[in-house]
Amino acid sequence: MNNQSPSRDPTVPLDAVAVPEELSKANTHVHKLNSRLHVTSAALAGTGILMIMSSFYEAIHARHSVETMLNFVDTAFNVTKEAAGPAYVSKDEFAMVDDVRIICFFACIIGASLMGLARIGCMATWRKSVKYTNVSYKRSLVRFASVVVLSLIVRHYSHDMKGI
Repeated sequence: MNNQSPSRDPTVPLDAVAVPEELSKANTHVHKLNSRLHVTSAALAGTGILMIMSSFYEAIHARHSVETMLNFVDTAFNVTKEAAGPAYVSKDEFAMVDDVRIICFFACIIGASLMGLARIGCMATWRKSVKYTNVSYKRSLVRFASVVVLSLIVRHYSHDMKGI
């Protein structure tokens, strides 16, 4: 007469009822993806911290780095500073120091944005909410677009430095 099991709700369709093996399989898959996302987020956070620290260091030592780049030909031929001329700052040196410091500023912003991307990824796995995951995905796309735009700006300044 009634071919349905007594424990099953008749209002739920048959294909909506999950088998416990399928649930455990899906659960292990979700845990695997969460662990991958945590590793990626940690790598992004580490990259962001490294970018911020290295850009601060390079911004502090920008003038010395530029002097080394511009005087490379002079040191190769053992020309002393007295023979090279007065110790005024040339236009090229000033422009390159300015470019290096601007690049370092944008690198700090990119590093902080990468750390924010890592935080968004971790929050998506901590909350375990589909609605929050969708919102965080859109936020991460906007943040990624800002990183790409800032990278293009840095590329412009690096090409400007090569022209000097």
